[in-house]
Parts: sequence; C-alpha cells; structure tokens
Amino acid sequence: NSRIAELFQQTKNKILVLLESVDHVALTGDYWTSVSNENFLGITGHFINSDWKLQSYVLGVYLI
Repeated sequence: NSRIAELFQQTKNKILVLLESVDHVALTGDYWTSVSNENFLGITGHFINSDWKLQSYVLGVYLI
C-alpha cells in the first residue's frame, strides 16, 4: 500500500531530524524468538530532548 509506505517514510524522516539534533543516543537491543522459532533483534534509540523529556524510537527490527 502506498499510503503505508508514505507514512513510514514521513516517520523515518522525522526520527532522523530528531536524532540529528541530539549529542548522545543510548541504544538498547531486545532479542526474542517467535513461536515459529524465528529469531529477531530489535534496536531502540533513547535520548533526552531539549525539553528534558525522554524520547525512545524503534530504529529497526531484524530477522536474524
């Protein structure tokens, strides 16, 4: 669906702009196995914005 792709790109661009405005980003990884025995790794970026609020965004989910 082109609308989903459009929303994905808009959100991705928004997160990239936010990440460019911070000095430090903490990364966390979450590893899990599905019921069908597929392994996944999720990467999340965390940072404090200019209003001192914690922001967290999923940067990727990978099938490994």
